[in-house]
This record gives sequence, C-alpha cells and structure tokens, in this order.
Amino acid sequence: MTKINKAIAVIEKPFSLDVLDYMINNSEIFDRLEKININQQERDINEKMSEIMTVLQNPI
Repeated sequence: MTKINKAIAVIEKPFSLDVLDYMINNSEIFDRLEKININQQERDINEKMSEIMTVLQNPI
C-alpha cells in the first residue's frame, strides 16, 4: 500500500486536499495513524480467527 493510500485509509471522509497533504507530510502524525490502522487490522484478524475457531469447534 502506498503512503497516500495509507493516509486516505485512516482519515475521516470527506476530507480536504490540505488535510491530506498535511497528513502525508507530517511523519509523526502519519506514523501514529499507520499504527492505528495496523492495530485495527490485527483486531479484524483476531475477530476472524475467533469466528473460524467457533465454527471448527461446533461442526454441524
């Protein structure tokens, strides 16, 4: 995923180009937002794994 795509993925929409430019060019904020995005992806994976384990433990 490119830097601009990562920035777009974590900012609230609709957004202005000024906000997008600020987010991309402010590395501290960008790094913090990227960590939030990664943490959300990890939570999503954990939720899916939990659902899979439930299905596997309770076959039809």
